[in-house]
Amino acid sequence: MRAALAVIIGLLPVAAWRPRGEEPVRRPPIHRVVHELTVQQWDRPPILRIRRSGVHDVQLPCSHMPGRTMPLSIEIDEQALTPPGDPRWQDYQPADLATAPLAGGPLPVRFTDGMAQPEPAAAGIVLPGGLPPAYAFRTAAGVLCLVERDRSEVWAFAASLEAGDAFTVSGRLVTLSAEARAVVVERMGPPPQWTVTARLGDREVARFSEPGDYPLDLPCAHRPGRRERVLLRLTDVRRVALTVQGHAVDAELADTPQMRSWGLQGRRGLGPDEGMLFYFPEAERPGFVMKTVSFPLSIAFIRGDGLIVHVARLNPGDRREARPPESVNYVLEMPQGWFAERGIGPGGMVFIPEQAPADPARAPLPDDRPR
Repeated sequence: MRAALAVIIGLLPVAAWRPRGEEPVRRPPIHRVVHELTVQQWDRPPILRIRRSGVHDVQLPCSHMPGRTMPLSIEIDEQALTPPGDPRWQDYQPADLATAPLAGGPLPVRFTDGMAQPEPAAAGIVLPGGLPPAYAFRTAAGVLCLVERDRSEVWAFAASLEAGDAFTVSGRLVTLSAEARAVVVERMGPPPQWTVTARLGDREVARFSEPGDYPLDLPCAHRPGRRERVLLRLTDVRRVALTVQGHAVDAELADTPQMRSWGLQGRRGLGPDEGMLFYFPEAERPGFVMKTVSFPLSIAFIRGDGLIVHVARLNPGDRREARPPESVNYVLEMPQGWFAERGIGPGGMVFIPEQAPADPARAPLPDDRPR
């Protein structure tokens, strides 16, 4: 049966086929969340995607005079939970907390991660002062966080989060046992926020900090009286951690029709071990073509159990269709040659973490894990 959903690279529709009677596969858990600002002309593919703070000079193609451009300056300021230069906290990636030095006692740390699940606080764990925590939770990267009873505002904020929600924590990294560590949370809030300012010449044309769409109606620099319609879109991009035949991959998650349609448009490339994971709750045979993506890709089609069934190579402007021989739940786009350089092809396995269990009691604290 032909499905209504189309899967696209570069907005060229290709029909997807879906078999009947297969159980939906759950969405992978979110590993981390990053900000992204997309710049595009109205109803056109993105021109640029920005993922770092600072000043960015964008050349907007003129829609009235082909070959001409006009400059738009975009400045992004990052507002953190505590000032970046605050000496009380040391910035860490969540994965590095397991090996951070603790010889001198508790280590003041700050990191940004996503919520995984609450943890049962009454499992024999006590804080350094001898009291049990009032609230405990685990982050998407597996960091155990403990909240003291006099931190009611932190407790309330943590309890309000759902799986995948992003946050920034400042606290003390402590040792619970020879094999377990935790962060005793002192401050907790939303991840570092962006304030975006757009300027056309010396004139400020937009300023915002909340995620959403911000349309601009700008005067054309080359045709007096004509206007240029520009859309600035601020979003939080969700990423998932994968293991492909033993190789770690940090992938952006595309799990809605719009995100799958946009794909990697507007990007200038991917990092060496970065990609995009397309997720389909129900198994399908999606077709992929290249229309407006500007760099070559290798594309792996993956079943719900993690088995790679097909790997395709596509170049910019290539309209040949890439489609798997059987139904899949995931498609992973990587820089071209990534799979071949590692000897990965059909039959290879991708480890995609499952969602955190809904029942917190099923997720033991470190002291309860099998030795």
